[in-house]
Amino acid sequence: MPKLKKAYSLREFGVLSDKCIIKKWLANENNVVLKNTPILEIIVNNESIPVQANADLFIISCLRSEGEELGPDDFILTSIELGRTDQIKTTNTNDLTREIPVPSEFKQVRISTTPITRNETIVDSCNTQIYQSNAISLRREQVENLNIFIEYCKNARSFQASEVLESIITNEKQKMEDEQGLWKVGGALLGLALGVGDGFDLMDVGSSFAFSNIANMAYNQVSKEQREFLRQIHSLWLVDQRSPLELRRRLGDPIGRFIGYDTDVGNSDPDENIFITNIHQNSSRGLNLQLLSPAQLAASGFENNLSVEKIREVFDSENYEILANQLYPIDGGTIPIKAMRIISKEEAEKKDPMYSYLHKSGEPYRLTFDEGEHIVYKINIPSHSDF
Repeated sequence: MPKLKKAYSLREFGVLSDKCIIKKWLANENNVVLKNTPILEIIVNNESIPVQANADLFIISCLRSEGEELGPDDFILTSIELGRTDQIKTTNTNDLTREIPVPSEFKQVRISTTPITRNETIVDSCNTQIYQSNAISLRREQVENLNIFIEYCKNARSFQASEVLESIITNEKQKMEDEQGLWKVGGALLGLALGVGDGFDLMDVGSSFAFSNIANMAYNQVSKEQREFLRQIHSLWLVDQRSPLELRRRLGDPIGRFIGYDTDVGNSDPDENIFITNIHQNSSRGLNLQLLSPAQLAASGFENNLSVEKIREVFDSENYEILANQLYPIDGGTIPIKAMRIISKEEAEKKDPMYSYLHKSGEPYRLTFDEGEHIVYKINIPSHSDF
């Protein structure tokens, strides 16, 4: 899973002096620093001043050296903010503000490992070799980092595609009113795009009926005119076949969220081997695994500058970052499952090299694919998340 991080300047820690000198780093890289705990000491006007963390942070890297002179807007470190509960707000045409709870953003950290000396071949009841089990040993701080990721898996929210689409269309309506005054023409255009007929009034753009209509339409049911409208406002990606709005229609209801360790990746670092996924089921497609990732790494809308501009027109930088780190289906990350069953903890311990670190996250399952098997652990989908 790709890693995300944020760079922090001195100003973000409350340092506003034009010039200062780093006297001493008090926090080390790859360490957790709690809120109000000193990170470093700086010298301002010949006086030594401690700089404290403004939140619980995991320090990724220190960007400046001791003795270096810098200003308030110079970046000093990259880190992960832990345990933050965020909200994004969308406002409809009735000026009603709806707060949507969003869990802490995902920032997965690097976990280096040292395999212990144990290499045994696991054989199932049919005397078939499954794979070699090399148990992995992590240092204490690495375990803490992994637990942070597990907490993310338990609480992360799915991408709020409907809210984003509603906000963008409402903003387009407002722009028509303010910049063009095309009430009837704009109303007809939006009415056509939202599928509510020729007599649609522009003032009804923000109505719950209009937005629920477009949100509930399958991609293959969206008309040419509707697709063209969404393409013109660079928002077609919100309803296309890769979007969260299509996920349930395409794969069925999710039966759970799962975390696992991919033993087939090879000798890459285990933080790149840990994955988060949903498993979906419907009558026609059966069971399917759908890999998930932060939206800014998986959604096409975050790859296109014009689409990003549309999002930033509606959401401030903080809310944009919240959305960018919500869970999104990975394109090409749908894998059919041949068989799925609950297994005992004893079996999971024998077959999963990360069992000792992952088993507390949920009940173990054995997934069988066309090419191999994996042990995963079920996590209930949080009530504030669609998948």
